[in-house]
Amino acid sequence: MANLERTYSRSTLPTLKNNFLSVLGLILILVSFNIFTDTMPHPSYLTLLPVLGTMLLIRFASFGTYTSSLLSFKPLVGLGLISYGFYLWHFPFLAFARVHYTNLGNRRAGLLICASLVLSVITYFLIEKPARNKKLKYSKLLVILSLCLAALTSAGVYLYSSGGAPNRLPFSTKLFDSFEVSNLKEICGVKNEAELLEKKSFCKIGDPNSRPSFILIGDSHAHSLLNLLHNLGLKNSKAGLFKYASGCPPLFGVYPNRNDFQKKYCFDMNNQAFELTRVHRVQNIFLVARWNYYTDGSSLQMLSNQSSPKSWSLNETRAVLSKQITYTLAEFIKTDTHPVILMQVPHQKGEPMRFYQEMFKELLNQSGKGSVAENLIKSKSVSLAEHNKRQELTSSIIYQASKKFGNKVTVLNPIPTLCDDEVCPFGSSQETFYNDPDHLSIGGADTLESLFKDFF
Repeated sequence: MANLERTYSRSTLPTLKNNFLSVLGLILILVSFNIFTDTMPHPSYLTLLPVLGTMLLIRFASFGTYTSSLLSFKPLVGLGLISYGFYLWHFPFLAFARVHYTNLGNRRAGLLICASLVLSVITYFLIEKPARNKKLKYSKLLVILSLCLAALTSAGVYLYSSGGAPNRLPFSTKLFDSFEVSNLKEICGVKNEAELLEKKSFCKIGDPNSRPSFILIGDSHAHSLLNLLHNLGLKNSKAGLFKYASGCPPLFGVYPNRNDFQKKYCFDMNNQAFELTRVHRVQNIFLVARWNYYTDGSSLQMLSNQSSPKSWSLNETRAVLSKQITYTLAEFIKTDTHPVILMQVPHQKGEPMRFYQEMFKELLNQSGKGSVAENLIKSKSVSLAEHNKRQELTSSIIYQASKKFGNKVTVLNPIPTLCDDEVCPFGSSQETFYNDPDHLSIGGADTLESLFKDFF
């Protein structure tokens, strides 16, 4: 742009060209507002749109062009004058509001933006404009500002050295870090579930130098256990194979009522697991799922033993689940593989992150935070009675199927670990056990280590 300015001055360019190129620059900037999203990578080729638009606007919006007239409109000029103050005010307003309100909403956000505009006008006339007056003497103001800066610096050093004064908080400072889940990229070398399913092979976990002796398979709840079984394999020099598909129970001959992509990979994944048990002579296969997800009636949870059934029904889904669990266990036993079924973990009442945020505000100014926090967590957690009622049907199906095979099948029950006599807490004041209402976090899955260690 500097070279263009050096070679051609604005006055030498025809007005028509100035108008066209400056309007084009403005359009590129406006288009960027509409197409950019939070998930879009930056920098990328699309980043060039606002950059080129700004270059064209600066270079060709000379006096007399349409864009120059538009941008010289007094309200827009006034908005430009207060824009820096507006930026400084709106940021803390919205940041603190998001902490205070679980759902900020458009109405509150709009009021905060209006307040930011009013304050930016006030600070422009009382601070910014006077500060540009070269006749004013700033010696006293400089002393005051220096003292304020020193006080803020001292407070910052104290907070940093004390770890943020954690005693003022009702929860451990590491609590929000505990929401992490098993890292597919780190363990399996894939970015997400889709990449894992597209790979023909299962992901090898545990000891990389050992022959696979176990398989972990199931729906998204199998992913929750990936980190636990991977580490158990490393500790005990055992290797395993892993794959999962959301909404796909680890059963032979089953098609979930999902899109064709998920149907195909679900069916193929389960068949591939069977072949792997024969090839590697696997000792144990861990079958993990949110079992009642396939019996409570939602259209996304239906199952069939046909790829394209004429209709889906709840009764058929329950019958298919019962029949295919028995069939799956029998087929694995024929290969001398020991099936291990993990019963479903409790399904919580809501998002643990939201519960913690609500409790944080409730407890911030209370004494005896620790014990009060634990009581609040229990009050917001699912009760043991509610969990048992929800699991009654699927528990009956699984236990009846496993009894047919005696000690050749093991059913692991996570309830004694995750629940007390009354409730199944979603976490503690130190860490969360859940990443969302029904998936365990890494820390939550680690509490189940005692259930699995005998298989390693």
